[in-house]
Amino acid sequence: MPQRTSEALVLRTVDYRDADRIVTFLTRDQGRLSGLVRGARRLRNRRTAAMEVLARGRVLYFEKQGKDLVTVDRFEVEDLGLGLRGDLLALSAGLYLAEAALLFLPERQPAADLYDLLLRALDALPRAADVESLLRVVEIRLLDGLGFGPRMDACAACGGPAPARTFSVEQGGLVCPACAGSAGPVRKVSAGLVRFWISARGLAWPGPERLRLDPALNREVKALLYDLLRGLAGREIRSREFLDRLLAERAGRGATP
Repeated sequence: MPQRTSEALVLRTVDYRDADRIVTFLTRDQGRLSGLVRGARRLRNRRTAAMEVLARGRVLYFEKQGKDLVTVDRFEVEDLGLGLRGDLLALSAGLYLAEAALLFLPERQPAADLYDLLLRALDALPRAADVESLLRVVEIRLLDGLGFGPRMDACAACGGPAPARTFSVEQGGLVCPACAGSAGPVRKVSAGLVRFWISARGLAWPGPERLRLDPALNREVKALLYDLLRGLAGREIRSREFLDRLLAERAGRGATP
């Protein structure tokens, strides 16, 4: 079995048998992988002890043909995500992004752009002017990177102008008045949502971490994004519920706008 080495971010860990662990990690060159880490829960196992969710580093592993799981030999940690762990909101947002990567990124399909997006977002969360605004940009770019980004510059059905700003999930974007009747369920979206969505696609870093969306616009964008992401996942995104509760509590205390 040849040994591979990849830059990796830990997305999930699950205890297995008495001392082992199954770890799912995102690599820059091989995509999402799951691996068996033998003896990971033993205190003396320094080779893999740092494989905790949101830790990043270099993973050394063996891949055997016909096996779903790789065998992890070593994890050389570079960042334990301590900046996130010192802030409950940033940590919760990071765990939400990790779950999104688990849900949406296919196994063994390299996605370097999405890997880089995720790492940029995790680095930015502890210093973001507004965590929710940063998440909206990342969610928009995640959908684009997966090939499911909605069309916001013209009618998704016919390609013509869509001045009414009517959105169809079924068609995957804005629809014009002529196409709206056959586009399935539709919803009205504001001009502000369309402008923000288009600008978010081209916003250069560190721009996303400096954003502070108007609360009403954030709620509108968030609702549409969540409908799209939930539909793509086929289920609720579990970590989103805790994140929303935390945001609501902080808003109630005046900690967020």
